[in-house]
Amino acid sequence: TSTEQDFELEYADNETYTGSTKRDLAKTNRAEPITGLRASTAYSIRLRSRNCAAGSDWTSTKTTTQAAPAVKPNAPGNLALTPAADGRQLTLTWTDNADNESRFDIQYADNATYTNPTSVSVGAETKMVTISSLTPCTTYFVRVSAANVVGSSAWVEANAAARPNAPGKLTGLSSSTVSPTQLTLTWTYVATTEEALELEYADNAAYTGSTRRDLPKTTVSESLTGLRGNTAYNIRLRAKNCAAGGEWAETTARTPADPTPVLPTPTNLRFATASPVFNELSLLWASAATTETGCEIWRSPTDQANWTRLAELPAKTTTHTDRNLRTGTLYHYRVRTMQGSTASEWSNVVSDRPPLVNATALPAEVRVFPNPTTDRLTIKGLGLEGVVQVQVCALNGQELITQTAESTGGAVQIHLADLPAGLYVLRLSAETVRFSTLILKH
Repeated sequence: TSTEQDFELEYADNETYTGSTKRDLAKTNRAEPITGLRASTAYSIRLRSRNCAAGSDWTSTKTTTQAAPAVKPNAPGNLALTPAADGRQLTLTWTDNADNESRFDIQYADNATYTNPTSVSVGAETKMVTISSLTPCTTYFVRVSAANVVGSSAWVEANAAARPNAPGKLTGLSSSTVSPTQLTLTWTYVATTEEALELEYADNAAYTGSTRRDLPKTTVSESLTGLRGNTAYNIRLRAKNCAAGGEWAETTARTPADPTPVLPTPTNLRFATASPVFNELSLLWASAATTETGCEIWRSPTDQANWTRLAELPAKTTTHTDRNLRTGTLYHYRVRTMQGSTASEWSNVVSDRPPLVNATALPAEVRVFPNPTTDRLTIKGLGLEGVVQVQVCALNGQELITQTAESTGGAVQIHLADLPAGLYVLRLSAETVRFSTLILKH
């Protein structure tokens, strides 16, 4: 014609021209190549001339493209792996570089050699897949290929660790006192990505020398035992997984003071009477204490107003001998049990004077003669060598004669002429001999 200005070409893979492709052609065109079509596909094609006023009627035709040659599809590209928040999934994405695939094959394993891999297949034109039931914090190796009846493309590979997000912070951490050595902790469990809980406590804010323990993730209470009484403790708790630990929840608590121990009072304090020894008093008592650290004996001479500590003894001790006492002095005794600085009540008080003579007879190797005597007394026997000390005392303990002398031939003499007639106590101390006995002066 002579009025057209150009041509309009339109084609589609359906008769209604839905999703069609259009292009404008110069009015001098008499041929036009159409490319980028799909193999073995029927196309509807129409053409008309047009000017600024209108377009002519369409001229239409139909044609089918030839079958594509049988080849393997191109490999996909840009494989990317994105871990899920829980560390148990990976989302795979890739680009589809082929138009002739019938499926995509996927393999993944926890090793780079794909030993014992898991294999799945998805349909053509798929570009995203999520794989599940993975082990958190494990690195997975993944590969994807396109496939059709001819064969499979090359693999495209990537790897990533299935790392979960850090768990959330636990809430409601609080403590209650059970005893001076025990606290009970409680908190609220909120499930996120945790695999376990971590508890830490110490008697200082820096957690130096702290105690740590791991707890099952669903735990909502825990007892702290073996603590010290009257001590402030810093306590913190967090959820954790293989990738990270969550934010600490913290609290402080003070244990109550240890109660003052009640120590059993020693009982049945008494003097041992089996074998009296002059100037000595032996004590016996009973103790029911089991946690004591020791015991104390206190003594008061003459009265019971001025007490002094006589001895500190080890735990479980129930006997003691007080030696080198003053003759004729009345001594008072009492005992108490100790646990550190804590003391029991006092035992009963016992009082006595030290014996004037031994309960045993003179040593077999010693003789005192004559006894009775009128003015002179001889002491003779083995062991009476060197310096010998002799005392003569009244029955009330008063010292009447004190004499220190060198023995002669194993004998010592003492003069009694100035003493009035009566019964007296003789005491002798030498290097290897020590005894007391009664003498009678006429």
